[in-house]
Order: sequence, then C-alpha cells, then structure tokens
Amino acid sequence: MTGWDWPSGSVFHPLYVSATDMPTGYDVWGKQSVWEPESPWRPWNVLNNWSVLRYDKMRVDVANNVAAWEKKSFAVQQQADAAGLAVLKANASATAAAGAAIQALINPHADAVVAAEWDLAHTLFAKYANNYLLTGEGPGDWVELGYPSWWLNATNWNSYPEVLPPPYQSDLIAQKDDEISALQRELAAARARVAELESSVVENV
Repeated sequence: MTGWDWPSGSVFHPLYVSATDMPTGYDVWGKQSVWEPESPWRPWNVLNNWSVLRYDKMRVDVANNVAAWEKKSFAVQQQADAAGLAVLKANASATAAAGAAIQALINPHADAVVAAEWDLAHTLFAKYANNYLLTGEGPGDWVELGYPSWWLNATNWNSYPEVLPPPYQSDLIAQKDDEISALQRELAAARARVAELESSVVENV
C-alpha cells in the first residue's frame, strides 16, 4: 500500500514491488515548487492544504473519502493477488504474465484514485468557500460557519480594530538610516561653507 501525502488525508492503495509498468505519473518525481497537475502527488497536497482552513469541518469529507477508496483498494488487492496466483498455478514460470495480470487491475485503480482525489478537492473548494458551507443554490443552502466563542476569545478579534505598531526595522536598517542622516548633515554643512566662501570672494573683488 502507498499514500502520497499526510497519512490522515491520503488514500492508501496497492502497488507491487515487482511491477514493471507503473500507474500514470507514478514513476516520475513531481516538483513541489512547480505546479504540475499531472503529478499524482499534487491532488493530495492541494486537498490537505485546503482542508487546514476548516479542518474541523472538512476532515469529515476527507475521512469519508479515504474510507470509501481504501475499502475499494483492499478489494482490488485481493482481486490482483488472485489473478496473479491463477496465472502462476497454470504456469509457475510465467512470472511476467502474472505481473501483467496484477498490473491490469492495480494501475487503473491507482489512476481512478488520483482522479477521485482531484474531484474531491474541487468539490471542497466550492463547498467550503469563504468560510461558508454551501450545499446548494437555495436560500437555506448557504450556511456561514463562523468561529466558536472560545477561539474568538483567545484571539484579539474582540479588540478589533486596533492601532497597529509601526513596521519593524532591523538594527542594520536603523544603522544605515543614521549613517545617511549624518552624511546629509555633512553635505548641508559643506554647501553652507561653499556659499559662505563664494560670498566672501564676491565682496573682495
């Protein structure tokens, strides 16, 4: 069994170490820094990150999805084992054919799991948009989730709006600002001295 992201949100599904042909994208390392929707890892990463916004609500949808697909995964694993053994019972040396029989069941299932995960992610994008629970288009189908009182009391929400402190300045920035101010004062003094000398020259001509 393999899972792609956080265990709590991943659907574990069977893969075999003897496989010579992997499900779509499973033999390529995806890039975390680049948007690659074709990567089978990405839908779990997207879903797990999105669910953090309202984990208390979305975890139910995620858990139901995991339970449903892992039940299918165990069933497919049993079917794949039986298919491979049937080939080997007929011909003990037909290991390649046994592997092909297994992969004929495992790979389409893995592709279906990835597609279902994208479907769930897209569903939850809409269902929990803007801190609402949206189950339809009727007036009673939009429920504002809000936040519990204990959470609001633990934050500074009750004191909003409040005057924010000035932006933080590092010691290095403050030091450079002082150096610039000192140079500006020196430049102003030098200009005043030049003006004074020019005036003196004019008076003596």
